[in-house]
Amino acid sequence: MEHEEILKSLDTLLKGSHMGVTTFSDLLEHLQERSLRDQFRGYVKLFENHEKAITKAILFYHGQPDTESIKIMMGEVMTSLKNLMLVGDKDVLNSAAKAIEMGLTQLREFDDKNLAVTEQVRKDVKIIHDDYEAMKHEIHKALIERE
Repeated sequence: MEHEEILKSLDTLLKGSHMGVTTFSDLLEHLQERSLRDQFRGYVKLFENHEKAITKAILFYHGQPDTESIKIMMGEVMTSLKNLMLVGDKDVLNSAAKAIEMGLTQLREFDDKNLAVTEQVRKDVKIIHDDYEAMKHEIHKALIERE
């Protein structure tokens, strides 16, 4: 049973990382300032690295990574539609801050389950958490600079 719970939790993290790639790629297209565009390109790369690490963990537990389900595709469409309303870099940054908060919530929920995962999975999740915290800080700083 714990094995199934681990796979379910990892699948949730994988979907979140996939949404991170999609969301931040879309947000990138709405940014005007070059330095912010470069910053968001880096975020997309981080999310892609997170996807790879989580996929590897799912495969280790003999699961089947899912990044193509209807639910994910619908989420991508909804995100793109919502992002059409963004006007200016400050709106984009606010949207990015909300997305990062959702990711941090998912990671906290994963940690709260206290699953018996491998040390490597635990390290990968900690790295992802640290990356999200760094992104949150950078986005918050960029928002302050644009007040």
